[in-house]
Amino acid sequence: MRNSTHIITTAAIAMLVASSLFAQDDVAITSQISLCGHAADCGASESESGCAVPDDSCGRHCDDCDKCCFEPTWEFRGGWLMLRRDIRGTGTAASLGAGEVLSTVNQYDTNYSSGFELNARRRFDARVVELNYFQVDSFRATVTGASSNGPFVSDYDSALYNFEANVLSDTGSPLRLLAGFRYIAYNDVLDQQTTNIYSALTVNNDLFGGQVGGELDLYPFNRYDGLFHLRAFAKFGIFGQQSSASSILLFNGGSLPVAGSSHNDTTLLSEAGITGGIQVAPAVTIDWGYRVLYFDGIATAGDTVTSSNVGGGTTTVDTGSILFHGFTLSTTLTY
Repeated sequence: MRNSTHIITTAAIAMLVASSLFAQDDVAITSQISLCGHAADCGASESESGCAVPDDSCGRHCDDCDKCCFEPTWEFRGGWLMLRRDIRGTGTAASLGAGEVLSTVNQYDTNYSSGFELNARRRFDARVVELNYFQVDSFRATVTGASSNGPFVSDYDSALYNFEANVLSDTGSPLRLLAGFRYIAYNDVLDQQTTNIYSALTVNNDLFGGQVGGELDLYPFNRYDGLFHLRAFAKFGIFGQQSSASSILLFNGGSLPVAGSSHNDTTLLSEAGITGGIQVAPAVTIDWGYRVLYFDGIATAGDTVTSSNVGGGTTTVDTGSILFHGFTLSTTLTY
């Protein structure tokens, strides 16, 4: 809850700042739109073809004045995410002594978990400012079995929060380049329990950094032309990572103090996906898609548990890689 509240507040402030920074561009757009005349004929006489104003009057080349000068200014999208967590590690997650392995890290891959995503875009002449937020509160996997100390139960739960502010080029080309800032919070909790022993390991990540990328209209080349659209996107980011880990160990009604640790490093993120949509009303589109997020160099409970000695009273942060992938379903409103 702390992460999501902080990110939503930051998103609201960023939108207000962006609106003030581009206020002058907005005035320019209004004057350019007035040059186009009536939307039906773009201000052209019956003997004229195309726009009655230069092709670049709206800040970019176009051969259809109506679509050039009357594109939506605002775009709002909201919907659901169904993502799966695939852990890349292979080490031991739980054991009772060196000879009794109870679980391994790669047993904790999850089924699809649900979350939500909110996106807002504002057009400023040949640029688009975008704010995007999504979260999945719980990726949970459970491993059960038997041990020399009775039944064994272990849960691996994760949470993912994302906020990003991007600027996209919009020159009328099907390809729009992107650059922006991104913040990601990723948290793991790995707990393990037998008859009289309980341990829990918590790992938290805060990632701050920049990203570049782009999106490409596959069909049609003008995304406001036609009832159906198909789009691909890709992003690559480099992030400063602030991570920490802590553990608790309880046994026979007592407890063992376990030292925590922190770690600063660099995390790489690659994201790619494809989205499609169909217009169901003049300003309403139903969208669906598939996306993949791959983190390299992120602190996880699966990597940290293999580097720590909780029974010996120490916890050592360790990093690895993790993959998220899944489906999206959303509704887009434009005006």
